[in-house]
Amino acid sequence: TMRNWLGKVALIASALSFSVHADTGTNYLLATASTGGTYYPVGGALATLTKVKIQPKHKVSVSAINSAGSGENIKLLRDKEAQ
Repeated sequence: TMRNWLGKVALIASALSFSVHADTGTNYLLATASTGGTYYPVGGALATLTKVKIQPKHKVSVSAINSAGSGENIKLLRDKEAQ
């Protein structure tokens, strides 16, 4: 449901805000899915939420990137090309 989705986005955004160093700034790449996939708009919303609510105070940047899906996301995480 939309309520669950928003709750998960808020939880992830909160976790990001506590796991960074405010002095240096941190950039994250968030691998999502193909542009037609379910998680692509979720990643975009999370990146936007981070930019508006977290980046000004904590110097955190999240960019959502499209991917081929969960298999590629695992590879990107393993290769440290996405967080």
